Amino acid sequence: QEVTSAQSLTVVLDSSGTPFRAFKPGSDVSLAFAELPKLSLGLGSSAEDILMLAAQQGAFLSLNVACYENVKDAGIEEFQSFLEGAADAKRICLARGLRS
Repeated sequence: QEVTSAQSLTVVLDSSGTPFRAFKPGSDVSLAFAELPKLSLGLGSSAEDILMLAAQQGAFLSLNVACYENVKDAGIEEFQSFLEGAADAKRICLARGLRS
């Protein structure tokens, strides 16, 4: 049986690979502009740096998303307490920012 995104817990990782936002299955994944520096996209160290770069050159947000059958396979079981909703998820997807 195919697992859809509505059944997947999505976890956004920061630049060190630590979860900093988790989205329950079926919810929209959205980040505040001020959170983008945590992804370490090579765009700057503050929201102001990113805004300046976007104004000068345009900006694209690229994420690598990898999905796993469970938290252990995803390699983030030490963060189980952070991952509210993981027990209800049929799959866990990790989103990591890509450097520009």
